[in-house]
Amino acid sequence: MDINEGDTISAVMAAAQQVIVVKDSTKFGRKGCNVMLPVEEIDIAIADRDAPNKAIE
Repeated sequence: MDINEGDTISAVMAAAQQVIVVKDSTKFGRKGCNVMLPVEEIDIAIADRDAPNKAIE
């Protein structure tokens, strides 16, 4: 993803009434250079059953 795409995604999420994140267990605990939004702004998170319990809470 390039910087402009990240800015667009962030703007769409900021305008949304509800933010739903879907990610598989391999993405938990990873760090990247782009922050789309603070985790506190996620309304619903959907993950596979291998996701760590601590991350889901």
